[in-house]
Amino acid sequence: MKLKIIILILDRFWQKNYAKKYAEKEKKWNLAERVGKRNRKIFLKSSSYKFAGKQEQPNVVFIMADDLGYNDIGYNSLEAFTPNINFLAKNGIILDSHYSQPVCSPSRSQFLTGRYSFRYGMQHRNILPTQPHGVPLTEKMLPEVFRECGYSTFGAGKWHQGMFHSAYLPTSRGFDKFVGSYSGSSQHTTHEKCFNSPQRDAQFSFCGYDMREAEAVKTGATSNSTGREFVTREIMRFDLNGTHSNDLVTDEIEKTLAAQKSSNAPVFIYAAFQAVHGPLTTDPRDEKIYEEFFERHRNETIYKRTKMLAMVTGLDRAVGRIVETFKKFGKYENTIFAFASDNGGSLTYRANNMPYRKG
Repeated sequence: MKLKIIILILDRFWQKNYAKKYAEKEKKWNLAERVGKRNRKIFLKSSSYKFAGKQEQPNVVFIMADDLGYNDIGYNSLEAFTPNINFLAKNGIILDSHYSQPVCSPSRSQFLTGRYSFRYGMQHRNILPTQPHGVPLTEKMLPEVFRECGYSTFGAGKWHQGMFHSAYLPTSRGFDKFVGSYSGSSQHTTHEKCFNSPQRDAQFSFCGYDMREAEAVKTGATSNSTGREFVTREIMRFDLNGTHSNDLVTDEIEKTLAAQKSSNAPVFIYAAFQAVHGPLTTDPRDEKIYEEFFERHRNETIYKRTKMLAMVTGLDRAVGRIVETFKKFGKYENTIFAFASDNGGSLTYRANNMPYRKG
């Protein structure tokens, strides 16, 4: 009985002491005021684009990283060098209390539809190149909504939302134009995608080139097979063989903005990077940044870790290029930039997801 009373007193003392310390910290950090100022800043910024009494629609750029670890970004880690992403975070709002699916196809479908993937049968695994599957045509995607609001829509990078029928391709789901791969995890520079059949009783494998440019062409009539009034005109981009996936995304975005230089129409851009998904293909410039770190701890694990960090820095440089491109064409001040990863990092390539599970 005495022991219980002592424990109860200690427990209450600890709670009281903790509450006092937390209150002091809250007062010191002034969290409520800081959050309030941040929200007011965003509100004022979004309300400032008025010309002659008319609200101008902002450009929207959504940058999707691939398999980026929670602790593989500069503002979360001392190891990662990501000055451009840090700049966006410092001058914006960090949203770090949400969840995503564990692999690419389901998590990207959730972003593009705004709905949980289990509501339309996409919650399981990634879509395979030979699989007759994709986001159901009953689901309306984000670029379709932007197009209805008068935006031009452009996607670059990785699709991975279905490719077995033209109705499931990005240009049939709201994008005016798309340059990139329809599948996932292809080689970053050769853009070769290899597939091994998971069926034990009918094993086969093949490799193919997966880099395309597709454009939505309006027909003026609704198709009986797809229910849409756009058809896809597509070419294979063999000229991009040897161009890193990061560079092709940024190059194509620059071309898109250059083509629309004289247009006042707002633009929605989906920069769907394949980095930092394997196979890791790094730039020597980025590896040099982590050379000293590797030299101090020369072993296989640290080598893989430095390769991963070099991939992250390469991605960051691409993000910086996108921002600079919008500045170059005078569109930066009226553009909303958003950055996210589709899911956590791969431990095979020594990503760091700490403090979360499988970190």
